Amino acid sequence: MSTVGTIGGVSSALASRRGLESIDWTVCCKTCGREFVEVKEFGVSDVVKSMTWCGENICLGIGKEYIILNSTTGASSKVFSCGRSTPLVVPLPSGELILGKDDIGVFVDQNGKLLQDGRICWSEAPTSVVIHKPYGLARLQRHIEIRSLRVPYPLVQTIVLRDVYIIQQGNNCVIAVVGSSIYGLFPVPIDAQIVQLTALGDFEAALALCKLLPPRIQIFEWQRKPP
Repeated sequence: MSTVGTIGGVSSALASRRGLESIDWTVCCKTCGREFVEVKEFGVSDVVKSMTWCGENICLGIGKEYIILNSTTGASSKVFSCGRSTPLVVPLPSGELILGKDDIGVFVDQNGKLLQDGRICWSEAPTSVVIHKPYGLARLQRHIEIRSLRVPYPLVQTIVLRDVYIIQQGNNCVIAVVGSSIYGLFPVPIDAQIVQLTALGDFEAALALCKLLPPRIQIFEWQRKPP
């Protein structure tokens, strides 16, 4: 038995390979201690390439399609095909998902329903995507592509790094592994981005970033006036 993948959180799911095509799912819930207890086991018919929790469901990239699996009942429903590319399931902080279909990322809700204006176009099919709000970073063959997660999902920056092995979320940065080297990709401070966007005339994007700033206490000066 070999582990295909795991996803964590309050509950965890483990995909293990038994034979060539049969996949057994073990869904576990973490107890008060450090132990995990088995809750349910489901079977699927093909190799799991990508997966993540979405509410009470689990989104699976299996073979060349996406499936939503209910972790309580075991009921499953097909979402759509992933095209020619390998399935890529990307969770968003909002609980929604980005599902890869060739060079397009399709936004869906926790039940796999398509969202309005929910398509982000990469320059090529990414092998992985990391979300660092309010941006999405895609690992491509010759570079890392950074796009805004706001409609119309414009290109923000391209970082030339060839043959990136993996990118993943770190503490306040995104970590990229290239050969024997590890790079930390740190975002420009939000207030500095706001100044740059304002100078470029992109006031809508600057205003959106203002909403991400931490609240500041406004200090009023009180003066006593004579009667």
